[in-house]
Amino acid sequence: MLKTKEKRDTAVLLAMGIVILGFLLYVFIPSRDDDKTTAEKENKKGIYSKKYNGSKSKSKTTIPQVLPDEPSETSILDNLNQRIETELNTIFKNIVESENPFDNTNIEGLANLPGEFNNKLVDKLYKFSFSDLNDIPSIQFPSTYSDRLKFNLYLSLFLLKIKEEGIEKKINELPGNEFENAMQLDCYKLLGNEIETDYELIPILFYFKCAVQHLTLFPSDDETLYFKKKIKHLRDLTPGKWLIEIRDLLVFSKKTGRYRISWREHDPIGSDDKENYGNLPIGTIDFLKQVFVIFPDEERNENNKWIKDLCDSDNAGDIELTELDIQGEDPSRHSKVEKIVYNLQNSRFVAIFKSYNPVPHNSESMDITSIASAFINRLLARRWTDFYKYFTVVDFNSPDTLSASLDKFGSYLKRTARL
Repeated sequence: MLKTKEKRDTAVLLAMGIVILGFLLYVFIPSRDDDKTTAEKENKKGIYSKKYNGSKSKSKTTIPQVLPDEPSETSILDNLNQRIETELNTIFKNIVESENPFDNTNIEGLANLPGEFNNKLVDKLYKFSFSDLNDIPSIQFPSTYSDRLKFNLYLSLFLLKIKEEGIEKKINELPGNEFENAMQLDCYKLLGNEIETDYELIPILFYFKCAVQHLTLFPSDDETLYFKKKIKHLRDLTPGKWLIEIRDLLVFSKKTGRYRISWREHDPIGSDDKENYGNLPIGTIDFLKQVFVIFPDEERNENNKWIKDLCDSDNAGDIELTELDIQGEDPSRHSKVEKIVYNLQNSRFVAIFKSYNPVPHNSESMDITSIASAFINRLLARRWTDFYKYFTVVDFNSPDTLSASLDKFGSYLKRTARL
């Protein structure tokens, strides 16, 4: 009984001790809830309140760093496209202002693009040859490549390859049919055949320059049909209207006109020989803003009688031609001959009634359209300079030289008539 009572007392004392200990712990040790409440209150005040209330935290707050996202392929290609357009605009300006377009084009910026953008497909395209470029419009590009980017990549490669591979020289050495086939403009399908920005004309201007070098300046038939056919479907929406200028220049027409021809050949012994021929139906050609006729006339042999009669007027020696007049009988057209152009090695000669006279341009005051005209004028001036190296001119508007020029022309006619 005693033992049981002692155990009971001990248990009561232990219980009381536990209660007292718990009370003391409650009083002297703050609870987690209190800590949480204090933290919440401080959080509500914000981190900036601690800065100004003078309290200092022993723990250092770590602000996580946000790393930038890797650039997407779309943004890379957009940047590439903008960079190409900047380069092409600069190159176009240099081309159209150059005395020798495409000869010294600075393509260094375009050549360095693959190294700047590290794009596998662009790297692959840059390994194309000039002949491979025609495949670009039909290549299946990823959807991230816009048609304008594809076209701009084509132009970049076009400029690089014509310089790297010496394409202009190779094209100019091609015979007629092969040259015509070399002119490829399928790239404009990528633009819906609409040209809005000047630099997009670069392939056309390159091929036009080559075509001018191939031109027969006084052809009997239209030799530029292939060129006009290949640019016919293109719409020029550029401010300068370059294609309109080119199309106007290449207009070719051939109509029958009526002409009167007279000549006088000096005879030192007797009276001078002279003849008049009227109402001669001769094919008249408008081309390169010129009006001219070609002799001997291959379509109507009767129109060549004046040449035969002149050559027969002095069988003993050279012709001493002192006068020659070729006039159109239609007063509404350019009726009086300005020049005769001939090659000493050829019996074919040209009587010009209207010459191509390019309008001079002041580079400081040119408008957009004048830039196109000035570019075309420079190309033609260069072609005419090369042409006249091999031809002789009788200028009827130069009285000081006309007499000597006619005398030489008479000797030329006598010689070629015997060939």
